[in-house]
Amino acid sequence: MPQQEVFFEQGIEDLRVKVIKTYDQNFAREAFACMDEAAQTYLWNSLGIDETYSPAGSEDLLWDELLDAARDDGNQLSFFVVNEANGGGPKSLYVSPDWPSAEAFAMRRMESNAIDVQTFECPNIECGAVFSYKRVSCGHFVPPDFCPICGGPMKAAEEAR
Repeated sequence: MPQQEVFFEQGIEDLRVKVIKTYDQNFAREAFACMDEAAQTYLWNSLGIDETYSPAGSEDLLWDELLDAARDDGNQLSFFVVNEANGGGPKSLYVSPDWPSAEAFAMRRMESNAIDVQTFECPNIECGAVFSYKRVSCGHFVPPDFCPICGGPMKAAEEAR
C-alpha cells in the first residue's frame, strides 16, 4: 500500500475527522467519487478554476484540475483526503491537492457539532490573523497554540485587549 500520513485528527463524541496525506492516486480517485456536490464546489473554489466553467456536471474537468494541482515534485502526486467516522467505519468526504483547503474542510465538519464560538488573534502585529474556534459539545474550547500563518503563539481575543 502506498505511504499515507495523518496530518490532522479531531473528534467530538462519536465523530472523528481525519486528514490523510497520500500518494495513492487510486485512493484519491475513490475519495473524489464519494464527494457530494457541496464538497465538489468547495474544491472547485479552492482550486480557483476559471469562472467561465460551471462546477455542475464538470467532474472530469475538476478531477483533471485536481491532478494538475496535486503534482508534488515532477510526476509525483500527493493528495489530502478528509475522512469522517461517525460511530462506524471511515467515509471519505473530500480530496484536495493542498493541506490548507483539506484542513478548512475538516474544520467545517467539526463546526457542525460545536455549540459556541471564541475568537483568537495572533499577537504578532505584522500578522494580525484572527480565527474563530467553536466550543465542542464536551464543553471545552480547543484553542490553537500557534498561529497557522506566522507560527506565533495565539491567545484569546479578550486577553489581547
